[in-house]
Amino acid sequence: MQAVEILVPISLFLIVFGIFYIYFTTRHRERLALIEKGADASLFHTGNSTGTARKLIILNLALELRRKRYAVWFN
Repeated sequence: MQAVEILVPISLFLIVFGIFYIYFTTRHRERLALIEKGADASLFHTGNSTGTARKLIILNLALELRRKRYAVWFN
């Protein structure tokens, strides 16, 4: 049982890391391709970072509350 308890967080971390790695490398390659073609890379800048920050804060709070609820329930 201890091996499963160790492998689950490690595998979750690797999956999240892999998703971010693929996202950022793909975005970098797309921007380089646009620059090589002479296009403007400002296409990726939306300018609305406050809405995204609020969504991330709300998501983080919701996940933290859920984690605390399960921690109390399982103890």
